Amino acid sequence: MGTGLSVDRILASLEEQRAFHKERETFHAAQAELHREQQALHAAEYERVTQHYEAFKASAGAAAELAARALPAEPEPSAPEKPREEEALPPRMPRSRLVEKVVAELPARMEFGPAWLAQEINRRFGRQLPRPVSSRLVSNHLRQMAARGRLQIARRGTAHREAWYRSV
Repeated sequence: MGTGLSVDRILASLEEQRAFHKERETFHAAQAELHREQQALHAAEYERVTQHYEAFKASAGAAAELAARALPAEPEPSAPEKPREEEALPPRMPRSRLVEKVVAELPARMEFGPAWLAQEINRRFGRQLPRPVSSRLVSNHLRQMAARGRLQIARRGTAHREAWYRSV
C-alpha cells in the first residue's frame, strides 16, 4: 500500500488539514456565540411584541364593540353593476365618431387620457372593428375636441406623458 508520498509531504498535508479544521472550529464557535446572542435578542423582542399584541387585541375588541353600537345598521349590498355589453355599430362608422360617442356618455368632470379611452372603445366595439383603435388616433381627436371647447384640458401632455382631459 504505497502512496508514493514522502514523509515531508505527508506531514505538510496533515498540518494543512489541522490548520483548516482549527480555523473552521474557531469560526463556528464564533458563529454559535453570535447565534446565541441573536436568539436571546429575538426572544426578548418576541415577549415585548406579544405583550403589546395582547393589549392591543383586548382594547381593539372593546373599541369595535363600542363603534358597532354607535353605527346604524348597514344597508344590504346592491347587486354589482354588470359590465357594459358590446354595442352594435352601423357599418363603416368613423372612429372619430366612436371617440365622441364614448366621451358623450362619460359623467361630467371625469378626467381621462387617450390610452384609457382607446381601451374603452376597443372593449365596447372591438369585435366589430377591423383593427383596434390606437391611443394616437384618440389623442388627435381629443385634442380637436378640446380646441372646439367640447372638452377641457386637465393636464397638458409632454413628449413622455399623455395629456389628460376633463369632460364638460
